[in-house]
Amino acid sequence: TTTDDLLSARLLRLRFLLYEERKQTMAAHNHSNNNNNASAGGGTSSTSLFGTLRSPRTPAAAVATVQYFAAQQQQQQRPSSSSSNDNNDNTNMWLSMISHMTELPFESRKVVAHIFCYLAVCGLDGADAHLYQDAVMVPFLQQVVVPDFARTMQTLVSGYHHDVVQQQQQRSATSSSNSATTTTTTAATTPPPPTTTTTSGTNTTDIALHFGSMFRALLRHYSFYQQLVGTTESV
Repeated sequence: TTTDDLLSARLLRLRFLLYEERKQTMAAHNHSNNNNNASAGGGTSSTSLFGTLRSPRTPAAAVATVQYFAAQQQQQQRPSSSSSNDNNDNTNMWLSMISHMTELPFESRKVVAHIFCYLAVCGLDGADAHLYQDAVMVPFLQQVVVPDFARTMQTLVSGYHHDVVQQQQQRSATSSSNSATTTTTTAATTPPPPTTTTTSGTNTTDIALHFGSMFRALLRHYSFYQQLVGTTESV
């Protein structure tokens, strides 16, 4: 549909901007290091293919993305007595997208997981990680993830478990059906391997992979890991 195409295009554009910005900050960081090494050794720096690369700076696209999600989260948490907000369940945008992952187009599901994982761990790895840690990663975790941490983790675990169990059940059911019809069904009419689908028929065999990647991204932070396994109730 037009709405699905628009959503996919916007998510793809956002991922592209985030990834390209990271390439540029990494290139600028490496170029700066090369200049410093050349100066220390008495040599001269070579001209970069990127033109004049200035010192690494705050990643504007990633910061703006986190600020938008944080502002949306804060607005969602504000109490409202308006009857027009009766259906507001105080669910932030990320939790809403994750909760309705199976309803998103195939490509959009993958991109949502990519963006979430990127924002959650962008300050942990890479020579330019210091540019992202305090400006992007920490605000995203503290202002977007932490307020709904319990529901987010429950959604990721439940979604992963449900998808895996559903696939196992469908494989088992198909296996039994194929066994019962082996003598009457030829190879030409054998149905294709089963796939997990929603009520609308959308293929969702990738859901467990996406939930698993987002779950692992959060568990890379010790405080989240400790919070998740620190009590019997959480486990």
